[in-house]
Amino acid sequence: MKELSKSEEEKVSNSPQITWLNINGNQIGHFALKYLLTTLGHVKTFVELNLGSNQIGDKGTEILVDILQNPETSLNTLIISNNQITIYGVQILSDVLRYNKTLIKLDLSHNQINARGAQHLATALKFNNTLTHLNLSNSSIEIEGIKYFSNLLQENKTLTKLLLSNNEIGDVGIQYFSDVLRNNTALTTIDFSDNSIGYQGVLYFIDAVKMNKALKTIHFGGNAVSDEISNEFKSIQKKQNIQIILRSSSSFYF
Repeated sequence: MKELSKSEEEKVSNSPQITWLNINGNQIGHFALKYLLTTLGHVKTFVELNLGSNQIGDKGTEILVDILQNPETSLNTLIISNNQITIYGVQILSDVLRYNKTLIKLDLSHNQINARGAQHLATALKFNNTLTHLNLSNSSIEIEGIKYFSNLLQENKTLTKLLLSNNEIGDVGIQYFSDVLRNNTALTTIDFSDNSIGYQGVLYFIDAVKMNKALKTIHFGGNAVSDEISNEFKSIQKKQNIQIILRSSSSFYF
């Protein structure tokens, strides 16, 4: 990696404070991430970091945890999708989320979170009353993972946008979630597209949506949506003024 000259470092340190950084898709790894953030200096002034697809892994997550632990941090949006983050990375991030008061949007999609990682996050968010947007699409949380989030939503009244596409939750998983969704008053956007949800699961979900009074947008493509089901969704859209999207979701970002 090319080192900055002394004059270049002085220019960076004396430059206006940076509040937004997007280096998505650069595959920089955790060593370069640490060097970059150290060189930029004004870490505590960051409001939004988009570090998607950079192979930062759990080591990179440790660096970001340090930022979130800084009492002077202003970071409210963190995108770390597709970064080879495992259960360990999610665990240390979850430990910080319990008490963090600034982060509003978190994208952890396309990582190796699994059910255990979902458990760590769900437990942390029982204590967090700041995070409103969470993307866990393509994270292999499956049925066990959706159980943890179903339990979470009985207590958490802050999450408004929850993206869970392509997680193989199936009919059983959507039933767990639907039982909570009936009376949830916080969620306005949910994404359950591409989740191997069959006919019975879809019917259960529709019944819950009819009871819900808060939802504004639903992504549900890539599941068992027959002409009959499609017509049922159209009826719900008209009666409840909900946008229902029946195509597969890209699942990146918010």
